[in-house]
Amino acid sequence: TQGLWRSLEGQRVLVTGATGFWGRWLVESFLFAQAKLGGTAELVLLCRNAKRVRACFPRLSQHKAVSVVLGDELSQPAGRFLGVLHLAAPTRTEEIQKDPIASFNDIALKTRDMLELARTIEAQRFLLASTGAVRQTGPTAWVRASSFQPAGSASATTISPCWPNAT
Repeated sequence: TQGLWRSLEGQRVLVTGATGFWGRWLVESFLFAQAKLGGTAELVLLCRNAKRVRACFPRLSQHKAVSVVLGDELSQPAGRFLGVLHLAAPTRTEEIQKDPIASFNDIALKTRDMLELARTIEAQRFLLASTGAVRQTGPTAWVRASSFQPAGSASATTISPCWPNAT
């Protein structure tokens, strides 16, 4: 982990989906590593909803290593980035069940837009991931969030209040 952390020294990483399951875990883990290992890496969270960001990260303003840019896949944050972690995807259970093909097309188009953004900001790396199936609601075959115990300072119970349907 320390080798990976050192490779991020002085680098910026753009993150979408920071208020989702993986995004929340990633931000909390980043802040934990920053506190333990130090460093000058920066996460820039590209978020659509400022109220949700504040709800998920009430102490975020205390951390200089994380900044928030309000916008979406068509926004263009200033500066250069080592990489883009695209963790956002519209994965509302009702929408997927109603029209899975339209949902897939929407995700694919927004991912294409994020790839274009990554090219524009000269990102060297790009990761697409989605945890749409990790929900408190949905088909019983889906994995429930409470069965996960993420490493770092976050836990499933600290993550689930960010979800609108959390119990």
